[in-house]
Amino acid sequence: MVGDAHPTWLKTDGKVRYWSTTFDQLENADTDPKRISQCLGLKYDPSKNYKLAVIDTTDAAKYSDSYTIIPTHEKLGMFAASELKDIPQDKIAKVLNNEYSGEYARAVGAAKKDGLDIRNTEHLKRFSNKYFDDYYSRVLFKTRAKIQTRLGANEYFTGNGITTYTGKECSNAYGVVETFTYDKNPQTIGKMLADGRMKMLDTHPVQ
Repeated sequence: MVGDAHPTWLKTDGKVRYWSTTFDQLENADTDPKRISQCLGLKYDPSKNYKLAVIDTTDAAKYSDSYTIIPTHEKLGMFAASELKDIPQDKIAKVLNNEYSGEYARAVGAAKKDGLDIRNTEHLKRFSNKYFDDYYSRVLFKTRAKIQTRLGANEYFTGNGITTYTGKECSNAYGVVETFTYDKNPQTIGKMLADGRMKMLDTHPVQ
């Protein structure tokens, strides 16, 4: 889903990384932006506008030179190691695992309570120095935060290929099966819409 609140298309070097799921996984959410966000492991912001991007990924791959993985801790870690050369390579596996996930989520929650955005370099530095007592813990947190900023794996990332369900209406722990796609030669949204490889659907709250 694309919208003011969630940058699905993450451009840092002329290439694109995005997270998605299959259309059938979201059928029960209908066109409701809140339900869709919760299923995708995102926090819904009612002040933002959302659209649902439906992409023919098989056809799009022919043009964009892309590949897709089920984002487990191990597979996303391998991708990070091969593509993110500016982060400590020996720390990637130490922050992409079940044990560190809980610690990272708690720290991100604390940063948000302080009104800080860890995607902001200055905010990240300020929070790390305040929250962690030792240098090693700061390095681990900064490494994980950079993975989120560069690849989109937020504090709800489970590492098992299924999103966290962020709603409170039911007891579900998980949302939908997710995929991570890397486009080496991305096409513009306008071109994909014109070629019929993408459709943008309006979202509407469902009572």
